[in-house]
Amino acid sequence: RPARPRLQTSWRHDSDRGRVLLRVEQTHEITDGAASSFTFTLPVVIVTEDGEELERSVTPERRRELFEIACESVAIDVRIDPDRTLDGLVEFEQDGGR
Repeated sequence: RPARPRLQTSWRHDSDRGRVLLRVEQTHEITDGAASSFTFTLPVVIVTEDGEELERSVTPERRRELFEIACESVAIDVRIDPDRTLDGLVEFEQDGGR
C-alpha cells in the first residue's frame, strides 16, 4: 500500500554556535507494509534579520532528526519547502516555528 511521509518541523537559532537547529519528525502512521521512515531531500530557506535568504537542504532518513545548519546571522524565519517541490509527496503538519 503506497504511503507518504507526514512531517512536523520546528527550529531555533543557536547564536552561541552560529547555527539553526532544525528538528524534523516523520509523524505518519506506520501500518502494514508502510515504511517507518522515508529518505528524501527537504529544501529549506533560512531568512536572517538582515534580509538574507540562505537556501539549504537536509535529508531526513529517520523518524526524528535534528539538523544543524551553519548561520552566523540571526535567523528570523525558516521556510520548509518554499517552492512546494514536494507537494503530493509529503504531507506537512503545521510548522512548529521556533
